[in-house]
Amino acid sequence: MGKLIRKRYETLEVAGRGGQGEVLFAIDHQHDRKVALKVRAVPNAEQRAALLEEARILLSLEPHPGLPLVREDFFVGNHYYMVMDWVEGKNLQEVLDERGDPGLPASTVLKYVGEVAKALDHLHAHEPAIVHQDVKPANIVLSKGRRPILVDFGIAVTGGEATSARGTRGYQAPELSRGEAPTPAADVYGLAATTFALLTGSPPAGVRPTWEGIPKAAVPTLERALRRGLSNDPDRRPGSAGELIEVLRAWLDSRTDEGPGAPPRPVVAEPLPEAPVNKDAIRLMLVDDHPMWRQTLKTVLEHDQFATVIAEASDGDEAIEKARVSSPDVIIMDMNLPTMNGVEATRGILSGCSQAKILVLSASGAQPDVLEAIKSGASGYLLKSAAADEVADAVRRVKRGEPVFTPSLAGLVMGEFRRLASGPRDDSELTPDENDVLSLISKGRKYHEIADELDVPVNMVQSHARSIHAKLQKRPSQPHAPKAKQKTVRKKK
Repeated sequence: MGKLIRKRYETLEVAGRGGQGEVLFAIDHQHDRKVALKVRAVPNAEQRAALLEEARILLSLEPHPGLPLVREDFFVGNHYYMVMDWVEGKNLQEVLDERGDPGLPASTVLKYVGEVAKALDHLHAHEPAIVHQDVKPANIVLSKGRRPILVDFGIAVTGGEATSARGTRGYQAPELSRGEAPTPAADVYGLAATTFALLTGSPPAGVRPTWEGIPKAAVPTLERALRRGLSNDPDRRPGSAGELIEVLRAWLDSRTDEGPGAPPRPVVAEPLPEAPVNKDAIRLMLVDDHPMWRQTLKTVLEHDQFATVIAEASDGDEAIEKARVSSPDVIIMDMNLPTMNGVEATRGILSGCSQAKILVLSASGAQPDVLEAIKSGASGYLLKSAAADEVADAVRRVKRGEPVFTPSLAGLVMGEFRRLASGPRDDSELTPDENDVLSLISKGRKYHEIADELDVPVNMVQSHARSIHAKLQKRPSQPHAPKAKQKTVRKKK
């Protein structure tokens, strides 16, 4: 351990091993966060192509609060690496070992598996469906907010093709052990086996459990519900993970508690406890006229609990008002908005003495749009095609007061200063050192790499970047700016 992979990921320990490879706990030094590296040997080109196909699908999956984010993937030699968020907390197998008597309370079990079912149905709704194949208590981690997170996508594949047997004994669907094609029904089986284990202390083994703590009158209904999920015939199982949970909840709602000392009837609908509030979280406002895009962005940025979305707006006028009322730290602004464009909204927000930093996240990469956004006071500009970790890193940087210069933005800025170089000389011209820094940024260098190359401290590079940003904002604006979306009004005849 202690190996540095791609000059970025430092491996600290082996978190787990299996037939498909191993999981490493590592630190991502570029973004200073904990990650999980799923490592698999790739002996030939055929397996390499298959892994890449699976990875493309996982990387295209929409974020979900019950699943860790897949950040990137790459090959090093004959090994394939998939980088995912590290989820802090105890897995349900550890919870079961510590607190099981021999199982956990039925109401607690239903809360946990109910959340896992939502994550599974999210995977299965993808086109093509993603089948986890190894649903078990050890692969369900209770996060800091005690929300169950389904982890270990090391063997997740798309359904439809036969594959080698995968999964864990006791939780593996019978058809998988026969090498048949994985389908969502295999995960329904795994979820039913997980429910069985959490209630009884161990997975199904062909022996009827004693069902300690569960009233005798309720046992037959419970067994019928689980028997459906554990059917050897995939077609006889509930049609989805959510349907299995509904059957189990119906059992829990209708059970009769009898006898002295019987446990009270649980309230199944009680929500999971909210994640603890991070008092240092960055307060965000999202400005975009597409609700689905705002929801996706919110899910991504709140996933690591480093930020919290306190306000949303769908047009420029609403953004100015909500920025005044909510006082966010960072505003993520789209350029193409109704009523007024992102440039006008940015000016309106900042003219109101707002201390917020504005990060433009737009589909447009046209030079006039980019430069006008920066000159209007934005601290950075990213395209909507940027990766999730790029956006998160940009939010952190603008909150610290750093401008966000992507390589493409740096190139445009260099062109702008050259364009105006023939005009009158003033104090807004770049110094030679600033020119060097901007040139290296345009080549994709990180601040620490620039510091090494120029043999100066990193904070000096950051200072030059801030100075470049300030000088650009002093430059005169172009006579045109992106237009706001216009609503079409039909004339009455």
